[in-house]
Amino acid sequence: MSDLNSLIDNLALEAKTSRPAIGLARSSVVAFGVIFLYGIAVFICRILHLRVDLAVELSKPLFAAEIFSLSLLILSSVFAAITVSFPDLLQKKWMIRIPIVSLIGFLAIMVVAWLQNNTPMVHPMEGIQCLACITGLSLLPAAFMFYKIKQMATIHPDYAGFLSMLCAFGLGALLLRLSEDTNSIIHIVTWHYAPIMVISFLGFIIGPKFLKW
Repeated sequence: MSDLNSLIDNLALEAKTSRPAIGLARSSVVAFGVIFLYGIAVFICRILHLRVDLAVELSKPLFAAEIFSLSLLILSSVFAAITVSFPDLLQKKWMIRIPIVSLIGFLAIMVVAWLQNNTPMVHPMEGIQCLACITGLSLLPAAFMFYKIKQMATIHPDYAGFLSMLCAFGLGALLLRLSEDTNSIIHIVTWHYAPIMVISFLGFIIGPKFLKW
């Protein structure tokens, strides 16, 4: 009986260790690093060029808020996607709701920007080109996130798929926003942000197909 009690105590002690938290921190840092280096590589390799008036635009409160909130949405989506990869969510279910708060903040900023901007939309063909560019930029980050989560044991493949797509396509939209020389919020919302929201929700469908174990 004493041996059985010792075994139970040892198992309980192992269950209380901080290994999952360390795994979360390590996995998150790796994911953040890959996403960041990919974004830098896009400009270093001259796939895109930073817009020449970026410093001036960043001095404008709404543009700066847009970039900051979109970046926060991307980072929180990565963190939540890694968290949801663990079967028990590390007993911290609240962490996977952070992207929802970030998304609400981002949408609120874009509503304000829409109401204060009257620059007309550019030609629809340019919008299609923007959407194609964002999609192309998002493919590698999406593949990386799906590969990263597939290595884990998520029991929420639908939400993991949504977060992965939101992160990847949000990153593609951010990179193009820092490059495209346009101030038309109507164009940005119509051809940049609205499509990535639709595509992100498709992650609920494709997530179970690729992330289920």
